[in-house]
Amino acid sequence: MNSSKIGSSVKTYGSGPGQPNLDSNYNNETMISLTTKYNILEENLNQLLRAMDEHKKDFQNFSNNQDNLPEIIDGKSRQLEDNVGSSITRMDGEIQKSLSHQKAENSRLEQQIAQLNSDEIVIKNQLLAVQKRIDDIQLQIGPKYS
Repeated sequence: MNSSKIGSSVKTYGSGPGQPNLDSNYNNETMISLTTKYNILEENLNQLLRAMDEHKKDFQNFSNNQDNLPEIIDGKSRQLEDNVGSSITRMDGEIQKSLSHQKAENSRLEQQIAQLNSDEIVIKNQLLAVQKRIDDIQLQIGPKYS
């Protein structure tokens, strides 16, 4: 659109001598609207300034803490080492306890296996003795009853 056309088509109302005061109500509403918009803009600007001040403070805190960063990292590192060390010590104790329990269980099972093996040998010997007695009895009775 051509701006000269727009400007020429807009009617202006003056409040000079001899002219009726048609735009006084329009001017009052416009003034109130502009004042309201100005107040809103001013409040937004104040909020932005406050936010910028907070960001400046955060940046200053960060800059100050940046000097302390090696100490903070060292402290966190020591804390992590302590936590890991205590966890390793605790887990080592649990593993040792579990290992000793497992050794005791293995020993008990080995004793039971040894007992079962000796029982098996005894039973095999007894079976051999019974088989020998059966063979002796069969020899005494003879071939007719076998």
